[in-house]
Amino acid sequence: MSHLKNLTLLVTLTLFSLTVHSSVSLKKEYREFKTEAKERIVKIENKLEDIKEKSVDLKDDAKDKMNEKYEEILELKDDLKSKIASSGETAEDKWAVFKDKVEDKFDRLESKIDEAIN
Repeated sequence: MSHLKNLTLLVTLTLFSLTVHSSVSLKKEYREFKTEAKERIVKIENKLEDIKEKSVDLKDDAKDKMNEKYEEILELKDDLKSKIASSGETAEDKWAVFKDKVEDKFDRLESKIDEAIN
């Protein structure tokens, strides 16, 4: 009977340890993700400034089109920033899907920026 109690205690402590480790790892991953995302957002904002400056030199329809692209990109960036801000609220079991969706949004946004700049 004593072995059974010891085994039960060992299993319980092991599960608790794994749960704590998992939680700590996820929090670390959240922090790293947010840091990397903020750095990418800064680069995007710098490129948005370039787009705005480029539109000043354009005339008529070209200027209107560039301003439309700028507004669309700005909206996508703001949406992305909101998503990133809420990343800490994402459940552990949904984290991978959330992270993939945000990465896809980053890729889409950066693609739109490249289109506007070139």
